[in-house]
Amino acid sequence: GDGLRKGGGAIGMAADQCAQPYCMGKKGCSEESAYCTYTGMGLLLNGVACGFWAWLYWHCRRSMRSPDSFLLSVGSGVAISALAYVTDYYVVPRRFTPGFELTLSRRSFPWLYGAVAVGLFTPDVMASGRSKMRKW
Repeated sequence: GDGLRKGGGAIGMAADQCAQPYCMGKKGCSEESAYCTYTGMGLLLNGVACGFWAWLYWHCRRSMRSPDSFLLSVGSGVAISALAYVTDYYVVPRRFTPGFELTLSRRSFPWLYGAVAVGLFTPDVMASGRSKMRKW
């Protein structure tokens, strides 16, 4: 597909096994190295990173005047996701990037970080909808 580079495997396996080149170097991202150690470490470290961005989103949203605003929820999710992208690929040294670029094309990145944004703002939007329904 569009998101895979030539010779890449399934997105799930490739993205997980290549998640953290800073732990294993490029050797952790080769197709021959689909070991639980690499995949497990990548999942753990990506989970911690996602937790950090979720915490930052939550802290940012709670400090705003109208935490139930749909537009502020979506805007905050997109802003935090963009900040995550800039941090991942322009701020930290190359060895500390998530490693998605080793298996996914750059055209896939808007979809990837867009999914991060949706994952950040969806709980707020759903909670806001439930609280408005209770007022009726």
